Amino acid sequence: MKKNYVVAAMAVMLGSGAVYAQSSSVTLYGTADMGMEFLTNAKGTNNNLVRVQSGNLSGSNFGLMGVEDLGGGVKAVFRLEAGFDLASGTSSQGGRLFGRQAFAGLSSNAGSVTLGRQYSSIYDVTNKYDPMSYANYSLSTHDAGMMSRADKSIKYTGNFDNLMITGFYSFGRDVNGGLAGDQPGNSKSGRQWGLGMNYAQGPFGFGLAYDALNTITASDIGVLSVAPGNGNGFVVADSGSTAKRISAVGSYSVGPVQTFLGYRNLKTNFSASNGAVVSAATYRSNLYWGGATWQVAPELALTGAVYHSQNKDAPNVTSYVLSSDYFLSKRTDVYTNMSYIKNRTKNGIGSNWGVNTGETVTAGKSQFGVQVGLRHKF
Repeated sequence: MKKNYVVAAMAVMLGSGAVYAQSSSVTLYGTADMGMEFLTNAKGTNNNLVRVQSGNLSGSNFGLMGVEDLGGGVKAVFRLEAGFDLASGTSSQGGRLFGRQAFAGLSSNAGSVTLGRQYSSIYDVTNKYDPMSYANYSLSTHDAGMMSRADKSIKYTGNFDNLMITGFYSFGRDVNGGLAGDQPGNSKSGRQWGLGMNYAQGPFGFGLAYDALNTITASDIGVLSVAPGNGNGFVVADSGSTAKRISAVGSYSVGPVQTFLGYRNLKTNFSASNGAVVSAATYRSNLYWGGATWQVAPELALTGAVYHSQNKDAPNVTSYVLSSDYFLSKRTDVYTNMSYIKNRTKNGIGSNWGVNTGETVTAGKSQFGVQVGLRHKF
């Protein structure tokens, strides 16, 4: 009799385990992107450069995402996603273990609420409308802040038929950058928050987003050649300094061709410095872009895009991008990207933007870049 009870108990335990196994899952995924790049006027010189480069079309990464059905339509979710440089094997995003995303939360038909390190709302909306999808030669060249992530954030995302709405709030968006927040009596320190919506039906898509930062640095407002009134750049300002972005984006598909248009307005208030705070200043910029992707065949896509930064207090900058992407299989593709960025001079000051985010050239000079690479998704 006791033996039968033991067998029955084991059966119940195994049965319960089977139920949980069927209602929960963990998925390993990632992207390995590696190629070669050629640049003119590289690293602020008049010389060319050829290099091995990781993450040209997509940032190389691996991650784990999981979901468990808790019943009643409620699910527990999590995601851990690490970025890495395939050329050197080192971690990206400032050396974080899971620098791309790291969050957990709950989801239901009413939407999801997640907490951790997450993409901003403006990224969730605008990424769909960048013809190059935030590749190395893309919208991020003109404003890396459009693809921002925030530490210590709480985020809501709801999908209702054709409408997606999102909002998030970060209490300290960059622990590595000294903007961890958590300052008693100063809730603005390192704060970031935003709202967004996207509507898509048939061939048409449209999105709006807003993003606001407190305590800004140079990286928060994109690549600039100078600070207004001061040629030595920016320092971290006090918690009252702000950077505010508004974007409006849209797309329309006709047969195998999808077209994109976008606009972003940026206004900042910050302090310029050459070692000590000199003066407060305001920076304004409008960013326009457009492009199209042509699915020539199931295995071949061609993309063209133009990005133009119209800067009130600095020279205007325009970049042109052409890309071809050929799929060897569902998971593996080879690509070629080309970009030319035109720097200009205004009031005796030259812009020095490169075709890549963070790449700079001699002030007033332009740059041409070519990438050839292989990408595998798993």
